[in-house]
Amino acid sequence: MSGIQLYLMKHKSNIRFLASSYFEKLNVIYLCLKYFFPLLT
Repeated sequence: MSGIQLYLMKHKSNIRFLASSYFEKLNVIYLCLKYFFPLLT
């Protein structure tokens, strides 16, 4: 039981890490579009 809980905790932290890095990338892309898209049009 404790092994399963440990695995779930580890997996949750991995998912959270992946999600946070994904949202950081989206934020960077959003900022780039926000600043550079008006220059292109």
